[in-house]
Amino acid sequence: MVGIVRGVSDVFFGVPPYHVVVDLDLGRYVAYDVFEPSDASCVDVLGVGSAPDREEGVVLVAYNHEDTRVAQIRYLNAKGQITATIPVDLGGAVYDCVSGEEREEPEVLGFMQANAQGIYAGLLSDGTLLAFHSKATDGVEPRELPDFTPAGLVRDGDDLWVSGVFEDRPLIGKLDSTGFVKESSVVRWKTAEAAAAELNGKIKVLDQRYSPSEPVNWQSPTSAIGAWPFLSPHPMDRYAQETTGWIVAGPSFESTSQVRTAVAYAPVGMSVP
Repeated sequence: MVGIVRGVSDVFFGVPPYHVVVDLDLGRYVAYDVFEPSDASCVDVLGVGSAPDREEGVVLVAYNHEDTRVAQIRYLNAKGQITATIPVDLGGAVYDCVSGEEREEPEVLGFMQANAQGIYAGLLSDGTLLAFHSKATDGVEPRELPDFTPAGLVRDGDDLWVSGVFEDRPLIGKLDSTGFVKESSVVRWKTAEAAAAELNGKIKVLDQRYSPSEPVNWQSPTSAIGAWPFLSPHPMDRYAQETTGWIVAGPSFESTSQVRTAVAYAPVGMSVP
């Protein structure tokens, strides 16, 4: 596992963190390098992502350096080494992280994902889309999406799709070869609507909270992740071919002055679009 870490005192003094590689079997670092530039301050990780099939990861970082706020996409290989760097225009200004000032840059929601051509995309907290390729050495900036509220990313085969909502209906549009989502590619996502419709009746759940497990009926549960099934900035779980997993919320009850809700994991057939 590749990570960026720092100690408590590093946070207090605003000094740079370390790039590390963690051996999950041994439970320790096997490689580490000081963040570059070594005189950077107020380093923030704004988002991460990966392409497992390409054995690479990406991280969106921002930091103060020489009275300038710098934002970059950094490509990392399996050894934690930086293989490419792309400038990103996020419009952030230098701020004092030690004194508690607020930074201006938006964050990535969920994880950045890539299509088969190596074009990554990530939804930002300000509603824009950050899309890039390792060859974009001149830099990139966030892009406006067509007229819908973005909600998630879906990798399907070789393609990457951006999902969202317009007029209370789920939509989905494909990321093209230039990193744009053209309005002509945006369509209603009927699979998400069909999955939501299946929750409007009675479903049978295997209750495994007690032994022995026993089936129970839930009446009209809801999606526990967002308003519609499959709309999430996190990668979809691959349960089986053309099937993902989703969490549904069932009955609620009050316990020690807290409302608790039962949830269940369910495999659901999914097609795009």
